[in-house]
Formats: sequence, C-alpha cells, structure tokens
Amino acid sequence: MTNEEKQPRERKQRRREKRAHGTGSIFRRPERKGKQWVAQIVLEDGKTRQRYFNTEKEAADALNDMLYEHKRGMLVTEKDQTVRQHFEHWLEIHRSKIRWATYLGYSRMLKKHIIPTIGQLSLQRLSAQDLDTLYAQKRLHVRRSANRLPGGYRVTDPKTARGKRMITLPQFVLEALGQHRIRQLEAKLQADPKWEEHDLVFCNIYGRFLNSASLQVLFSSLLKKAGLPHMRFHDLRHSAATMLLAMGVPIKVVQELLGHSDISTTLNAYGHVLASMQQEAMEKLDPLLSNDCHAARFSAGSWEIS
Repeated sequence: MTNEEKQPRERKQRRREKRAHGTGSIFRRPERKGKQWVAQIVLEDGKTRQRYFNTEKEAADALNDMLYEHKRGMLVTEKDQTVRQHFEHWLEIHRSKIRWATYLGYSRMLKKHIIPTIGQLSLQRLSAQDLDTLYAQKRLHVRRSANRLPGGYRVTDPKTARGKRMITLPQFVLEALGQHRIRQLEAKLQADPKWEEHDLVFCNIYGRFLNSASLQVLFSSLLKKAGLPHMRFHDLRHSAATMLLAMGVPIKVVQELLGHSDISTTLNAYGHVLASMQQEAMEKLDPLLSNDCHAARFSAGSWEIS
C-alpha cells in the first residue's frame, strides 16, 4: 500500500478516535460574528454539543466543565430536554457503575416522586421554586399508629384528630431517608423470600414491625458509642421540641409538629423552656430600647424620643 493510500485511512482513523464519546475539543470559527471560540464535546450517539465563547481560555474552562458534567450525567444534551429525560439519561449512564439495589432505589424514587411532579418541565427552565414546591408535596404525613398487642401488632388511627398531621422535614432528613430507602431495598433483596412487605419506613431485616425492646437496645448502644448519657428512644421527641423552642420557633408550630390536641398540653410539657427564654428575650430588648440607642425625655405626663 502506497503512502498516498495510507493517508486517507489514517485521517479517517484519527477522526473516529476524536469522535469517541466523552471526549472534546476547542477550536475557532473565524467566519462567525461575535463569539468565535467553540468548546465541543462528543455524546454517546456520536452527536456533538457545542458552546461558544469570546476567548480561548473561556472555551477551555467550559470544556472542562462540560466533560465533568457529561461524566456524571449532568450535562444538558438537548435544547428542550425535560427533567424526566435528564434523569432517565443519568440513570442509564450510571447503571453499570452502581449496585443493582441502588439502581432500583433511584429508579423507584424517580418514577414515584420526580416524574409525576416536575418530570415534564424543561431542565434549563427548572427553578428553585419548582423544587420548593416538590419538597412541600413530600417531606411527611402521619396517618397511622402501630401498637403491640398479644399475638402481634395492630395498626390503628392516631389517638387524636391532631395526630393525623403533615410534618415538614428539613433537607438533611430527606437525604438521610433517601439513603435509608436504598439500604432497605438491599436488605429486601438479601432477605428474599423471607421478606414480608408491609410498606414500612422502618422495619426489621425481614420487613416486619420493629420490636420496641430491640430498638431501645440498639439506641442505647449508639448512645454509648457516642459518649452520651442513657435516655429513652421517646426522649428524642422531647429533645427535638426543646431545641425548636430554644431556637425561637413559635409554640403553636411545635404543638402542630408534636400532634398535641391542645396547646395547653405543649405549654405544660415545655413551659420551663419558655421561662428560661425570658432572660434571652430581655437581653435582646435591652440594647434596642436602652439609652445608648435612644434618649427618652419625659415631661408633663408625656414623653418624646429623640
């Protein structure tokens, strides 16, 4: 084969290598008006995704970001790509990189929570308000109560009407519950066919109701490892309420979170916390109305502030 015949084949080979997905390049298009430097990345289907910039450095920095986003499945590959298309694409990219149980957990959360609510929205137009709306629809509903009776457990309604309530959860709790759900799916696969599905958030290794005595033993062990004093598991509820009140959360909000039927129940249980907060309240009020901030003049039964 002559050199002339080899050259076209070598050029084709180089082109194929350059178009390997997950790679990219920067180049200039002088014929364009305005932004001439191009950052280009090759997608799985061989198509390219391009962004335009004023300088070579801007294009180089953008290419690094695009390669990073592409590797993690975060790159917006289509102009009108929806949230659903983005996450389904992300799942397929990571399918071979994560455990099967993890994949099933992500897929289930996607189908149950994300697609029905924000799946149809454009990814480029997705806003923080859209996410806040999604969180507001999720975060926690208390609807049932489980009681241990001779012969097993009985599921009933909460003791009072206020027991049925919605609780807004902070982000760190949502993330922890998401990870817990993945571990639960892994446990379900390991326990099959011994697993019993009761649709519980917290259950034992076979999907059944947790034994309260076993829960207390586990909780006591965690307290000991953390160097904390012994307490009942139920005391976590009191600790949460105390911290919220100490942070200045209104007593009415705490009542709703706890599910107390009457605010007097909350006041009786946590009145000591409110009393201790009086000193802090006065310390905040003092500089606001002290002589350092205002000079008050009183005369003839009336007063002025200057």
